[in-house]
Amino acid sequence: MTKLNKIRFISAFEGGIELFSDPGIKIGYAKEPTKLAELIKVFGLGDDVYTSSSMDFADEEGFTTQNGAHVLWEKAINVILNTELSKKVA
Repeated sequence: MTKLNKIRFISAFEGGIELFSDPGIKIGYAKEPTKLAELIKVFGLGDDVYTSSSMDFADEEGFTTQNGAHVLWEKAINVILNTELSKKVA
């Protein structure tokens, strides 16, 4: 894993989200929004980020709801945004 690999693909897996730079090249995995946010900050996002269908059927991948993976992703993005806003206010 290197910091040069930007996140380009995400998929739901066992109640968390797997991050890939290219198909088959896994660069991270997290179940908690703060850990996922850390990984997003470390690797960065590619120009486009694609999701697997597992993100739309997350209840089949260990989430309690069908949209649970999308909720986790949004919470991680909010952690990043809130952190950046806090820095600007301080």
